[in-house]
Amino acid sequence: MRASDVDDAGAPRPMTILRPGELLGIPAGVPDLLAEVAALRYVLVLLAMAWALLVARTRPWLGLLAGIVFFVIATGFWVAGLGRPYGLLTDPAATRRAAEVTVAGATGGSEGFLVNTEPPGWGAVRLARLGVPPSWLLLAPSFLPLLVPPLVALLVHAWGHPREDAARAALLWLAFGTGHLDAVRGLGLLPELWARPAGAVLFVAAVAALLLAWRWERVRRMWPLAAGLLVLAVTSVPAQPPPGPGAAVLALTLDQSLWLWIGAYGLARGAAGPARALAAAGAATVLLAAAVPAWGLDAWTGHALYRLGLFLAAAGPAGALCGRLGEWLRGGRAWLDVPAERLGLAAVLAAGVPGAFVTWWDPLVMDPVVEESRSVLPAPLTAAADWIRRETPPQAVFVAGPDHAPAVAALGGRRVLRAPTLTTPSDEGERRRLEQRLLEGQTPRRALIRYGITHLFVAPGDNADRGFASPEALASAPYLRLRYRDAKGYRVYEVLMPPALP
Repeated sequence: MRASDVDDAGAPRPMTILRPGELLGIPAGVPDLLAEVAALRYVLVLLAMAWALLVARTRPWLGLLAGIVFFVIATGFWVAGLGRPYGLLTDPAATRRAAEVTVAGATGGSEGFLVNTEPPGWGAVRLARLGVPPSWLLLAPSFLPLLVPPLVALLVHAWGHPREDAARAALLWLAFGTGHLDAVRGLGLLPELWARPAGAVLFVAAVAALLLAWRWERVRRMWPLAAGLLVLAVTSVPAQPPPGPGAAVLALTLDQSLWLWIGAYGLARGAAGPARALAAAGAATVLLAAAVPAWGLDAWTGHALYRLGLFLAAAGPAGALCGRLGEWLRGGRAWLDVPAERLGLAAVLAAGVPGAFVTWWDPLVMDPVVEESRSVLPAPLTAAADWIRRETPPQAVFVAGPDHAPAVAALGGRRVLRAPTLTTPSDEGERRRLEQRLLEGQTPRRALIRYGITHLFVAPGDNADRGFASPEALASAPYLRLRYRDAKGYRVYEVLMPPALP
């Protein structure tokens, strides 16, 4: 057990899972924010108008700051409405990540959350081994929609090439980075960030590395090599189901709507190297992921790179179009002393942002996991998990039912024998037989030693679902000792090792 896992008295710390809204300063008990979604739309329209005004009348960095404020309010509304970390105990992929991370944090990561299995090589698991609190790592994916697009906009604003187009590209990215069509296809940046934390981190890292490296003259002459390296980078992301070849082609063309034509024009007119590298690498990744699924390329990350490349390429032509629009709007009026290009860009934002995806995004409709994640974790379950962390050793191994084994691992930080709702090991049959014998009051010594079983977790109603008489019958078994019981019916039994036969 590491020092970060114990309090001043040497006892294991309970791992309290906060709501995302509580970290944003919204206390528990506040009425459901998501019931005010209609008011949110009106607020966002007003903020879009204010954003456009600041773009027209102030310096570029203030326009970017206003755009970030707009984006944070638009996405933070939905983040604050989550009652638990996104997908925890509701989505199998998110729950398995949580189980692996929490067990790695408690045990040091020598095994996976299933006993006698290898731990995955995920970045979050490595961070948990290094001492990063698992509760932080569990909550982090919930905040990705709030952080990733603004962070990319800041990178583009600070390091984008050419410099005269960087500020414009950052604003357009914030306003229109996710389109309606690519979102419906499952490749939109914003709605998929919750479910793809590894891809999100890789996307930001790849963009930062490319833009930073482009400050050196030698790198600028090798944009095809940079594009190839970006393709290789996204192979490290666990593959999500890729689109079919036809869907991939549509995602790269018609789904981009107007930005395809403006971006293509910019690429044809000699857009800067980062735009060419990002667009080429992203398009290649999406097409290869669809054509050769066995390669493990992540089409979502590739699509994010491609779309950002289009926006960087479109920034120059968009500036010229905004200038013409601004001249038309100004119409020779001497009192309107706003530069034409800024006036045109402000008009585009004022007209486009109220109908943009970020303004009308409704994750409750698009993602069923969000609806399931609105309910807070049951207090009796979290209390039982806290007791497990305090009163059982980090190397303990639990037998728990399919519905509650994920909670024992993800909240309690203890390895489990089986978790069929999350993953199935090769010896699942033998594990299932051992569980059944234990529930019948038997304690097969050899099997208990092989898997290191130390505790049995029983939840309300388990006797009907798992085929044993009653919790009282378990309490009378000679080698099971009751250690924890609450009013709701959660119980923890310690498994005592029977003596060896003579």
